Amino acid sequence: MAVILKPIEPDIDILKDYGQYIKIPCRQANGETDGDNEMFSYYDALGKIETSSNEITIGILNIKKKYFSQSILEKHKNTCETLTALKGDFAIPLFKDNDGSPDLKNGISFILRQGNTFIINKGIWHYAPIPFEKTGIMQVIFNAGTPKNDCYMKNVEEIIVEMEDVTR
Repeated sequence: MAVILKPIEPDIDILKDYGQYIKIPCRQANGETDGDNEMFSYYDALGKIETSSNEITIGILNIKKKYFSQSILEKHKNTCETLTALKGDFAIPLFKDNDGSPDLKNGISFILRQGNTFIINKGIWHYAPIPFEKTGIMQVIFNAGTPKNDCYMKNVEEIIVEMEDVTR
């Protein structure tokens, strides 16, 4: 039987067990920017990534095709992962860990809107974000070497993300 998730509007309190949700243009701590002028606004230290090394990598995930289901999940035991929606809105399915496997009975999916960021906590099961449009571009930040040294994959029953009636 498939696991069915419907993306919800992001809620900091609901998502805090899974990671840190960062919404631009407001600073979550006090609503102020760290630098603001007519050319730009700068927001510093909106979220923190715990790291065991000094090297952090920034990558671009160019999603070339829209899909609605997945049967594989990944987690990083020692690394947080930061996702920023650069082009398009995305559904982000997440599952807590249950003795080394994803807890499929207690998953969540939320909408990560273009321009916003989410930091996935260590040990949270996830996979590639699902774009609402045909394609999308996501920025990915984590420790250097994470894909080779801290990426644990697991085949799971089909996870279906219902996106048709989601208000965006």
